[in-house]
Amino acid sequence: MGAEETCEVVIVGAGLVGLATAIGLRKAGHKVIALDRAEAFSKISAGIAIPPNATRALASFDVVDAVGEAAFQPTKLVVRSYHKGDVLTSQPYVPDLQDKYNAPYFSAHRATFHNILLEKAVSLGITIKLNAIVTKIDFDTPAVYLENGDFYKGDLVLGADGENSQCRNLLLGRSEPPIHAGDVIFAMDIKADLMWQHEDLREFLDPPNVNMYFGPGTHIVVFALKEDGLVHIIGSRYDDPDNKVRARPQPMDMAEIRTFLKDWDPRLRKIVDIAEEGLRWTLTKTSELRQRSHPNGTFALIGDSAHSMSPFLAQGAAMGIEDAAVITALFSKLSHKSQIPDFLSIYEQIRSPRAQELKRRSTDMRLVFALHDGPQQQERDRQIREHKPFHGFPLPWMDPVFQDWLYSYDANSEVEKAWEKYARGEWLGTRGTWKILGKNRNSS
Repeated sequence: MGAEETCEVVIVGAGLVGLATAIGLRKAGHKVIALDRAEAFSKISAGIAIPPNATRALASFDVVDAVGEAAFQPTKLVVRSYHKGDVLTSQPYVPDLQDKYNAPYFSAHRATFHNILLEKAVSLGITIKLNAIVTKIDFDTPAVYLENGDFYKGDLVLGADGENSQCRNLLLGRSEPPIHAGDVIFAMDIKADLMWQHEDLREFLDPPNVNMYFGPGTHIVVFALKEDGLVHIIGSRYDDPDNKVRARPQPMDMAEIRTFLKDWDPRLRKIVDIAEEGLRWTLTKTSELRQRSHPNGTFALIGDSAHSMSPFLAQGAAMGIEDAAVITALFSKLSHKSQIPDFLSIYEQIRSPRAQELKRRSTDMRLVFALHDGPQQQERDRQIREHKPFHGFPLPWMDPVFQDWLYSYDANSEVEKAWEKYARGEWLGTRGTWKILGKNRNSS
């Protein structure tokens, strides 16, 4: 559905969330420009999960089929102990999870996912400017000013420039860079053809499951990627928070990681032995924001710039895609520009509680996944191995209550529920522009 009145939107950041939001707003009829500080989009990336709540949201941007063609659809999740690789439990994705939530679960390289969104944005005529270094945001106009002297005015500015967000700093009025979160992330790609040569590694390839290992201070995920016939390993390991933050991926010392994994499942060690190279970077974190929009009602943060979270529930990108879907659904209902501040208030009230809860739960999982050998680790493994999933189960995405809350989320439904209250003049924190709806109905 297209908006009755269109507006001009400046989006700072053309990553996954920035592009998804740009696509949704453009489809709703709005004029959009996206600015990104990168000189070129990187083709180096880690693998990411695209769970059912994210794929449902992607329907707003008409890219589900394209993502499905480029991504792998894992058959199930297999959870293993680190020492011998014994299976503790498993969760079927196909058909169980997909049928239950009527949405698929995909895995893909972030760069592949990004390229699909980029191609869609370009096809819609969205302007994307690179090497756009933001130095100032005028929240009154609103307008975005760049280092080179250029500036872009609009009716709305959205900050989607990631965890290390300049937009966040400008909203706060101070510099607040991400800090060390106590882990390093490591990743590597392995050619599946080389793994097929080893009979004991074939179960990592067929069927294409997600294999997750829990170990002392470390957890590792192994899954297939469709592009170039690769298998992806991504993991985290404890690191001294006083160490220097290295946010950009850097080459990994392969000899060191092989030594580190000497007591792990021999099959996992064999996969790492096959890997030619890998990358590592510091896991960082930001403080929780009290407010993600400007009081003037002209600006809001979305995605990681608003609520970056640790990767332990594989929901960081999904939360940003949900943000984009909510913004899209709201602004498809715009009938007058004076509604923009109210729409941002509704957006924030819809999204903040969910994102904050996921951020908290994801941080908690860091400790559960990486328990050192001992009584707590043994009890965790016993519960996972012996019990059917229950409310409070050690693996949240298998907890039946949490799983429903997580995977059944529908951005369009949430907006419709909010819209009914707003249209009756019952949404707290808005400025009375709901009255415009009645005038429009009476004049039609």
